[in-house]
Amino acid sequence: MISNLIVRQKRGAEPTPDEASSAVELAARRNDGFDVALFWERRSGRLWVDVQHVYSGESLRIAAPAAHALDVFYHPFTYCLPA
Repeated sequence: MISNLIVRQKRGAEPTPDEASSAVELAARRNDGFDVALFWERRSGRLWVDVQHVYSGESLRIAAPAAHALDVFYHPFTYCLPA
């Protein structure tokens, strides 16, 4: 699962132009200093979860298989661990 992880280091790391133009935020939440959002890219059907630490600005992106997208959304750090 670690191969599904893309780390973004600081606040302001923006999605690619293609993602920004066709991405839809499906769900969002804030918990314990983390903003978590589930996105769907219209053209490809790709799903991912972005997690950002509110205080440090560090963030990460986790690929979310369709069958497990909500699980990744609710438990993102589980999907960051090596298999």
